[in-house]
Amino acid sequence: MQELKKADRRIRRTKRTLMKSFIQLMEVKAYHSITVKDIVEHADYNRATFYRHFQYKEALVEELETELFDGLVTAFRAPYLNKDQLNMIQLTVSEIHLFDYILENAHFYKLWNHSEAIPGFENRFIHTMIQLFNEDLKLLTPQDDHINYHLFTTFRAYGIWGLILDWIKDDFTASTTYMSRQLIHILNYKPPKMYVRKTSIH
Repeated sequence: MQELKKADRRIRRTKRTLMKSFIQLMEVKAYHSITVKDIVEHADYNRATFYRHFQYKEALVEELETELFDGLVTAFRAPYLNKDQLNMIQLTVSEIHLFDYILENAHFYKLWNHSEAIPGFENRFIHTMIQLFNEDLKLLTPQDDHINYHLFTTFRAYGIWGLILDWIKDDFTASTTYMSRQLIHILNYKPPKMYVRKTSIH
């Protein structure tokens, strides 16, 4: 049993090293140009070690994405995981784990400073957010019959991604506490019924 645990730890360590190598390579090379040879040379392994754990590069990426999204879902659910209701007015900064999770994985998310690192990742992120809103949470406030609920959840999902993306592009300058507090204020903000134009439009 002890030997099995050691083997499992060794496998996890090797996989993490290969994934870390892949992420570091994306800092200097485009996703499609990175090869298995690049990954193993950067990790100081041989190709046999890679193929012992992954059938091809895409298998490594799939496992990496699965880990990232599992962590994302756990972080998103933190404020309501052990509650029957989520009171947005009473929501506290300490209950929000989303930004802490993003910062913990900054080595990956910082790649979004310039462009989407892994093709399709942003769409999967948005889809995951929409799925969580639709499957986990139900609004108890009166719903406006004129609003399409799918579009409403899509709007919120893109809004959260927009906050994260702006934070990434600002090189995580703001603290996680500040970002969490801003999210609370934004979620509880009641839009004005009228805007005043600042300047004349030509």
